[in-house]
Amino acid sequence: MPKLEFTSELFISSMTYHYVVCPDDQFKLIGKKGHIPVAGTVNGNSFSGTLSPVGNRMYGIILRKDFIKPLGFKAGDSLNILLEEDLSDRTPLIPSELEETFYFIPEAKVHYDTLSLFYKRYWVDHINQGKSEETRARRIEKLVNFLLNDWAKRKQGRKKN
Repeated sequence: MPKLEFTSELFISSMTYHYVVCPDDQFKLIGKKGHIPVAGTVNGNSFSGTLSPVGNRMYGIILRKDFIKPLGFKAGDSLNILLEEDLSDRTPLIPSELEETFYFIPEAKVHYDTLSLFYKRYWVDHINQGKSEETRARRIEKLVNFLLNDWAKRKQGRKKN
């Protein structure tokens, strides 16, 4: 993917996340579709994200609040964006307690490996944010329960269709 450079307005969705839209002429240079991991700068500030479909055959990038708020960006601001495809491994490191759990419950690891990068990050962050060992253990138990019950049933339902 070539480097892209464009100016875009910062939008806020009804779900309160902020995003910028990649102009159609720039997106056509990419030559890919789907969710594309990207890294670059917004007004000179480094970030990484995903270039994703946002509807009406347009692509955009969600900018996390913890990124834009300290920089003082607000909806309607004009931002200078520089992007390139991020080819680095973006898979989060599994916490040691979770790795140990997967050793004893390998079926949970098999299901974990089928999760999208978004959900892997969500669960790893959720576990790592636990301050006490008890909280982290409870969150790991919740994840394993989800993987063995809810996620496994969902995967089976997809195979039948």
